[in-house]
Amino acid sequence: MKNRWLVLSLFYLSSVLNYLDRSVMAALSPLLRQELGFDLTQYGWLQGIFSAFYAFSAPIAGLLVDRYGLTVATVSAVGFWSVAGMARGLVSSFLGLVGTHTLMGIGESAGIPSTAKASHRYLRPEERAYGPAMSQVGLCIGAIAAPTAFTWIAVTFGWRWAFLVPGALGLLWIPLWLWTDKNSYVPQGDPAHVDSPLAPRAMLRDPFLWGLAVGNFFSMATFSLWTVWTTEYFVRTFDLKLTSANYNYAWVPQVIAGFGALSGAWFSKRLASRGLAPFEARRRTCFFAAFFMLTTGLVPFATTPLMAMVLISVSFFAASVWGVNYYTLPVDVYGQGRTGFAVSFLTASFGVFVLVVSPLIGAIAQRQGFAVVCYAFAFFPLIGFGAMEVGRRWRARLA
Repeated sequence: MKNRWLVLSLFYLSSVLNYLDRSVMAALSPLLRQELGFDLTQYGWLQGIFSAFYAFSAPIAGLLVDRYGLTVATVSAVGFWSVAGMARGLVSSFLGLVGTHTLMGIGESAGIPSTAKASHRYLRPEERAYGPAMSQVGLCIGAIAAPTAFTWIAVTFGWRWAFLVPGALGLLWIPLWLWTDKNSYVPQGDPAHVDSPLAPRAMLRDPFLWGLAVGNFFSMATFSLWTVWTTEYFVRTFDLKLTSANYNYAWVPQVIAGFGALSGAWFSKRLASRGLAPFEARRRTCFFAAFFMLTTGLVPFATTPLMAMVLISVSFFAASVWGVNYYTLPVDVYGQGRTGFAVSFLTASFGVFVLVVSPLIGAIAQRQGFAVVCYAFAFFPLIGFGAMEVGRRWRARLA
């Protein structure tokens, strides 16, 4: 299919919007705390509650993506989360912000299962890590726009407009994708049901799926830290103003993370071109990335914002290399018919992690700063890789 990369690029605009909506919250949190009167611990609970509903909605969203197909599920999800995201700009209290942000999380839980299904739909097996890589690039674009363009919108026009604009962009994306989907050739089709070796109930008894979920719980710690807390880190650690933290530092690691995503997809594809099976190539890439994420523990030793920015960028680069390959592993194993449901378990475990850990991060940062968090999170990816390996070997014994 000659135009498949163009079609995929248009589809992954939904990832830009997905991450932009949530990144605006992270970028503007110091301003929102002042305007609506809440502290870092409450901000941690805000992210935790969002993640709880995000996690519990993900498996249902994954089943719906598999059942109704890529376009119907994605268009419905984008419409839902865009309206909820815009509603955040209309609240007047912290509880209102929690409610609307949580509704947005329910809609956004379909984002990753949908992008995984798009990867399986349009890409060859050895290319499939490029799907999550494009999604990660979308995250980076959203995360760059939030601390730059949308900080400017908030400062110039008021913080409410910083929520209304990205929601409106999501609603504009829907007719663009409907037109593109209608006028593009689908190489594998998009059936609602595709034969799969395992039905959902059987998948729930598969130790590898649970190993992946537990592994993701730990391994995405670095990713979670730098997508949610980067601005707060610079403001809290170096006593910077919001504009200085966002304009000068917070956006740079997001750019580096985008390069990490593309590099991770390229590296696993190169290993596959040398004779490794795609699954094994991605598994080995994850192993290397877990070691590079040990650099997270060096961040507290930075004595200047510039040094911290460099170390965070290296840590985030490795997290992106890991993420694009790890989120492709269930696509390799479970196939087109169960891609949405399988990947939704990773989405859910990530949401549970943020639910459990975000309030702790907020409380620790409020009292002691971020050093303890960085030290602990540096080792989490290696624990995650070990959990995935236990599930993989257990499955092999049962086969």
